[in-house]
Amino acid sequence: MTPFRRYLEWLAGCDGEVARGVWGRVLAGVEPTLLVAGGVGGSSVFPEQVEFGLSVEGTGALVEFVRGRGLTVNSVVQGVWGLVLGVLVGRSDVVFGSTVSGRPAELAGVESMVGLFINTLPVRVGLRAGERVGEFLGRLQGEQVELLDHQHVGLAEIQQVAGVGQLFDTTIVVESYPHSEELYETSYHGVKVAGIDAQDAVHYPLGLAVNLGERLIGTVGYRGDLFTRETAQAVADRCRRMFEAVLTDPDLRVGQVDLLTPQERQMLLRDWNDTTVTGRPDRCLHELVEEQVSRTPDAVAVALGDLQVTYAELNARANRLARVLRAAGVGPESCVGVLLERSVDAVVAMLAVLKAGGANLPLHAQFPASRMKLMLADTEAVLVLADEVMAERAEQLGLPVMRVDEAVNESDGTDLGIAVDPRRLAYVMYTSGSTGRPKGVGLTHAGMVGRVLDRSWLVEGGVSTLMHMATSFPPSITEMFLPLLTGGTVVPHPGAELTARHIRQAVERHGVTTMMIPIGLLRVLAETDPACLSGLREIVTGGDVVPPAVIRTLLDACPKATFRSHGGATEASSYAVHHPMDATRPVPDSVPLGRPMDNTQVFVLDDFLRPVLPGVVGELYLAGSGVARGYVDRAGLTAERFVACPFEVGERMYRTGDLVRWGADGVLEFVGRVDDQVKVRGFRVEPGEVEHALAGCPEVEAAVVVAHGEERRLVAYLVGQVELEAVRAWARGMLPEYMVPSVFMRVDSLPLTVNGKVDRRALPEPDLTGVTGDYVAPRTATEERLCELFADVLGVERVGIHDSFFELGGHSLLAMRLVSRAQTKFEAEVSMSDLFGKPTVAEFAGLLSRPRKQRPPLRRRTDPKGAQ
Repeated sequence: MTPFRRYLEWLAGCDGEVARGVWGRVLAGVEPTLLVAGGVGGSSVFPEQVEFGLSVEGTGALVEFVRGRGLTVNSVVQGVWGLVLGVLVGRSDVVFGSTVSGRPAELAGVESMVGLFINTLPVRVGLRAGERVGEFLGRLQGEQVELLDHQHVGLAEIQQVAGVGQLFDTTIVVESYPHSEELYETSYHGVKVAGIDAQDAVHYPLGLAVNLGERLIGTVGYRGDLFTRETAQAVADRCRRMFEAVLTDPDLRVGQVDLLTPQERQMLLRDWNDTTVTGRPDRCLHELVEEQVSRTPDAVAVALGDLQVTYAELNARANRLARVLRAAGVGPESCVGVLLERSVDAVVAMLAVLKAGGANLPLHAQFPASRMKLMLADTEAVLVLADEVMAERAEQLGLPVMRVDEAVNESDGTDLGIAVDPRRLAYVMYTSGSTGRPKGVGLTHAGMVGRVLDRSWLVEGGVSTLMHMATSFPPSITEMFLPLLTGGTVVPHPGAELTARHIRQAVERHGVTTMMIPIGLLRVLAETDPACLSGLREIVTGGDVVPPAVIRTLLDACPKATFRSHGGATEASSYAVHHPMDATRPVPDSVPLGRPMDNTQVFVLDDFLRPVLPGVVGELYLAGSGVARGYVDRAGLTAERFVACPFEVGERMYRTGDLVRWGADGVLEFVGRVDDQVKVRGFRVEPGEVEHALAGCPEVEAAVVVAHGEERRLVAYLVGQVELEAVRAWARGMLPEYMVPSVFMRVDSLPLTVNGKVDRRALPEPDLTGVTGDYVAPRTATEERLCELFADVLGVERVGIHDSFFELGGHSLLAMRLVSRAQTKFEAEVSMSDLFGKPTVAEFAGLLSRPRKQRPPLRRRTDPKGAQ
């Protein structure tokens, strides 16, 4: 029997099912390792190459190393490339291709077969930070030995088993023939063999070929249209340094391997983080307000309609309330629930809490009572401050309620003079929690002062902000204190509805210069009335990916304004990085996160807390003066997310969970998340918290929540015999409005991965056709046009006249878009409150015939004291 026939019989006898099962286990949960997405373009479309090598002495040391440890050169090459690849992609689990001979060693005469039998197989390398390099290489070799009997399986079949289209785009090959460009005669039957030119052998974007002769020679082959020669040379240099590191100290821990040059470390850790600003006041927020009062006592601090409150008046009212709070037991580290509408009283209340030495716990009227009770219990709040409108709601929370409008009657309006350490709590802001329980972030005076006094704010000539965000939303702190610490004016916007008309009115009547606008709302304004922002000097946005088309539209309408995208986290006092855009510089095709703000350090790190190279995706860590104290009453979670900074002794840094990368110019770009967290209308939402709430509903056996589409609509998949509307009502009673899913779907079961986890990618497409039930067609031309408008705004196929806007997934931002378009389309005087009260087409259509109201002319503020 010929060797080839024996080979065919051997191949036919292999158990394909067993082999596929082995590969399935080896590649379970694998994520493809692809470099091309982060590659930089070159000028050539042809394969090119660069070389590196070890000295004769180094090569001899390698030979002794592999002999002494029972390793093969192939295993060392695989380990070296795995370590280098981990650095190049910033991950601890990488995959690359490796060529195998395809000739089973146990078959007699197999080496005499003529033909190319090689196979390219995936090598999955798991890097463990605490494992010694020598131990790592031994483990890797052992894992590859276990796969020897399954090397006949084709790559396409393996990738199908793994459930991915492409596992890798880098390969290695270990050559066993002399490295020479000249023909030579071998001792094997006189066959002449030529050395393979790696330039002709590159079939993947990047490949490593290693030849071990008198000297180890490595060749990095690359596609010139995807990588520059400089990039390939840098990869080759890292390979050489990795070989040298392995041979020098095999007891080195994997997590300690450092392939950065001193120049790269200086650039990543120091140059791009050169944000130190000295001389900042070591004061609390309220103390800086008091200093501003002494400078401009008669300037307008708060303006609401015809009411104007000077700095002296604001300070006196806050002092009187602070004395009442002190008498009620409020002191250092005491939390006070604040449940008020945006108003002068709200500014007075939050300032008074700080003056009394306490910390503000902002509550929101739309929060379910159960959530507010949890927040108050977590923080051991002393009492709840409320106004006349919110008093009845506050009474349901189980704590003493103090009415701000009644409590400011204390006669003494002088400063209390209570010494408060700037490291004390100023605010506790709650965010969504992945375990099903929201978590409170402890923000200090020092952290917030640093953010408010950052040099990036445009405050020259005075700043006036429109305070329109919910006070439970972290950026609202800056809305309030940016003007108060710089002699400007806070303009509270009462009520939940904010339209383009309201913005124009605030700019014209009160001289508003600055607005913080989440990108969801900014997108609506750009679509409906971009010119409404034309009177503003500075518009700050963020909370999600910023579409460049939105900024371009707004800059066309507002050429004198500066737009700034902001990134950061509540745990870092909201703002940490920023990127300005105005009419003098083009808006990039992808709006970046930007550069760090004052006294802020930004680190992009891999799984081992090592800095990653520009262009490499890593996790964003934030350090510096803005880092919060931690989570209230959550020591374990605090230790997990607020970790010791390896680059500054005694400092901490916050692990954001954001995946980012440095641009070549030192500007941060957002890539994604390491977890399932999403942003919904600027709010952080952990799907796990929503799932936990839904799972508590009777009859719900299991629940999975995902964000769908550009609008980030939350979709809930439910297992169990449930009434969807009953689950929706349950969710509204447990969660804030922005966390209630837009779509609820019943499924028989949840798809699982091979590891038994929910396969979110395999969930069915959400049903966006509209609510179930009887469809009632429009009866009039107005209803027909309105049905089309409802469907377009909601992104559903059709809407009947009795379908509710909010049951179809509508929310406040979509409501604003619909109302604005209805005002234009029908020339009607309608508002968001009208839609909330009459949410069906049939009901809303009746409002479109109302005549427009005549509004009184607006008065413009003409001097800093608010004279009209």
